[in-house]
Amino acid sequence: MSRQRHYDKKGNKTGWSDTSGSRTRHYDRNGTKVGWSDKQSNVTRHYDRKGTKVGYTKRGGKSGCFISTACCEAQGLPDNCYELTLLRNFRDQYVHALPNGQAIIEEYYRIAPRIVSAIAHSNDRQVVLRSLYQGIRQAVTYIEQEQHSQAFELYTQIVCNLREEYNI
Repeated sequence: MSRQRHYDKKGNKTGWSDTSGSRTRHYDRNGTKVGWSDKQSNVTRHYDRKGTKVGYTKRGGKSGCFISTACCEAQGLPDNCYELTLLRNFRDQYVHALPNGQAIIEEYYRIAPRIVSAIAHSNDRQVVLRSLYQGIRQAVTYIEQEQHSQAFELYTQIVCNLREEYNI
């Protein structure tokens, strides 16, 4: 069994995770179990303390819009919804064509699943996902208006803020 401690951006302990085999149990700073994750092949499913599925992250594959997918899923939207399709096309066409686009995409693939997992195991995950969805919608609006650099800056700022917030 391995233990990973979690801290917020101020260095305060927010909880820890214990991993044994394919299952990771998540605890808050007081030691109360807040949920668990179960890795199966290329999918990690996330559950709350009652065993209700609260989300999932995929490994490999082409989709890769982890944060956007979690936000849209929380809104009840399907994986092929307009927003996700537009964002995936934006990634594949605009971001990939940037001078360091491939490196940006690879870094996102490295950190985004950890961000989604941290959100999925937070007590206020629905509030966080609803708030993030508003930012996602604004990025979609920028893309629709062909304001690609603004969409990229906004999405990058969202990811950077989440990375800092969840100490990833």
